[in-house]
Parts: sequence; C-alpha cells; structure tokens
Amino acid sequence: AEAEAEAAQLEAQRRVSLLQSEQERRRRERAALAEAEEREEAERAREAAAKERAEQQARAARLEQAAERDAAARRAAAERKARQEAEEEEATARELPFLYLTVDVPPAPLFKDALERNIIPQVPLFACLAKFDG
Repeated sequence: AEAEAEAAQLEAQRRVSLLQSEQERRRRERAALAEAEEREEAERAREAAAKERAEQQARAARLEQAAERDAAARRAAAERKARQEAEEEEATARELPFLYLTVDVPPAPLFKDALERNIIPQVPLFACLAKFDG
C-alpha cells in the first residue's frame, strides 16, 4: 500500500510538472505573440512616419513651385511696367496743321407740312460745299 501511495504521489508530481511545463509553454507563446504584435505596431508606426514625411515633402514642393510661379509673375509684371514706361518716354508730341471748314446748314422751316410735322429740308452735300469751290 505504501508503494501504491508513493506511485500515486509520483504520478501527481509528474502531472504537476506537466501542467507547469504546459503553463510555461503557453506563457512563452503569449510573450512571443506580444513581441510580434509590438514589432508589427512599430513597423506600422515607421510606415506612417514615412508617409507623413513624403506628404510634407510633397507639400513643400508644391509651395516652392507656387512661390516660383508668383516670383515669375512678379518679374513679368515688372518687365511689362518697365517696357510701358520706356515706351511712354519715347513718345513724342507732333503738331499737325489742319483746317476747319464751316458748312452752312439750311434753316429749319417755320411752318409745319401737311402732316403736321416739321421737315428738315434735304440739300445735296455739294450744294453745302459750293462756297468752297473758289
């Protein structure tokens, strides 16, 4: 009976040892999983940081291009203004002789016509310019 008790005690110790080794194995698996998750999270953080840096560089490039376009537009405007000022300085005043010709227009009639309207008489242009025939 003592041998059976000792065998039962050894069997119980063996089971306890198996349980402890199983618990240790599970603990190591959990630790390995946690470590893998941490590595994945770190990789995601690195990727996010790289993406953010790329976006910042793209924004900076767009801002630089816009600044270059603005500077080019300002230079072009300054050149246009300088050209206009140079053209204005080159402009000269000239006197051109000309004559006034006064034309006598026939007077409006004093009385209305048959349709109760004042009619301006129609006179040929040559008749108005006849005084300049010399």
